[in-house]
Amino acid sequence: MNAAAKRHTDSDAAEAGAAPGTGMLERAFAVIRALAETQSDGSRVTRLAKAVGLTQGTVHRILHALIAEGIVEQDENSKLYRLSVNFFALAAQAGNPSGMRTLCRPALLRLCASLGDTIFLLVKSSFDAVCLDICEGPFPIRSFTGDIGGRVALGVGQGVSRFSRSCPRPSGKRSFASMCRVFAAMACSTKCICARR
Repeated sequence: MNAAAKRHTDSDAAEAGAAPGTGMLERAFAVIRALAETQSDGSRVTRLAKAVGLTQGTVHRILHALIAEGIVEQDENSKLYRLSVNFFALAAQAGNPSGMRTLCRPALLRLCASLGDTIFLLVKSSFDAVCLDICEGPFPIRSFTGDIGGRVALGVGQGVSRFSRSCPRPSGKRSFASMCRVFAAMACSTKCICARR
C-alpha cells in the first residue's frame, strides 16, 4: 500500500472511531472467514470479493499478504485459494485455552467408552458454544456444531442449551434477549424457545 493510500485508510479508520490500520485487519479477517466457508472446495478471487463486498484488486492484495504470512495457500493447478495447514496449526494452539483439551481428553474417552455415545467438549464464546474436541462413539452422530471449531448459538440443541441454563440469571436473560434475532434468522419461534426455558 502506498503512503497516500495508507494515510487515506488511516484517516477513514480515525473518522469511524477505530484505531489506524484496523480497516485492513477487518478486511483480512473477512477474507479469512469467507475462505473458511469454502475450505473444502477452495475459492477464486471473484467469489471471495463478492462474498466480502470488496473489489477483486483489494481481495487479491489481501490474499497475497496472507500467503506471505503462511495463512493462505493457492493451489498451483486450479489457482483456488484456501486456508493453509499453518493456519490450522495456529487455530489448534488457540483452541486449547489453559490446556483444556488436554485436561478433558481422558474424561471424554471414559465417557465415550462407558456410554457408547459421541461426546463433545463445548466452551462458551460470547453467545455461541464452540466445539473444542469430539470423541466419537460406535454410532457417530451429527451435531449442530459440525466438527471441531464449529459453533452454534447458545440455546440451540440439548447440550448447548445447558450453557444458558447454567449462566447466572441476569447474564442468561441478557443472552436470551440478544439471541432472539439469531433464533428468528434460523426460523425458530421465540415462543417455542421461551416455552423450553
